[in-house]
Amino acid sequence: MYYKIWISLFMKISKAQNNEGYISIILSLIVLTAINVLNYFLICFILITLFNVDINIFHEFYLKNRYLSIVCGFLFFFLTNYFILVFNNKHQILLELYKKGRENLGLNYFLISAFLIITYIFLLIIFPDFFGLKNKN
Repeated sequence: MYYKIWISLFMKISKAQNNEGYISIILSLIVLTAINVLNYFLICFILITLFNVDINIFHEFYLKNRYLSIVCGFLFFFLTNYFILVFNNKHQILLELYKKGRENLGLNYFLISAFLIITYIFLLIIFPDFFGLKNKN
């Protein structure tokens, strides 16, 4: 399923740019990485607020510079996606296998992820007591 999501993102980006070159590969990896980072932090946020379980591995590797930590976290997800999807021309094999798949799968993944994040934050604001957040009023 993950391969199909990436191929649909790649096809949409390459169709918008009228090419299937490395720029489309990098852009689709960046979009997928951004979605994965958001989903990772949503899962961490849900586990922290509902179950008091902290699985955030990035605060253990917090560097002196906050921005460097953000870049390193993004690179962790980006390089993982690169090795899963592109390394050793794996993207060519994936293109041949899944090129005829659903085109909107990547867009749907993005929209559903964004909707879940916005909904959860909205619920946190409306019902802070339910999630164990202290109200200062």
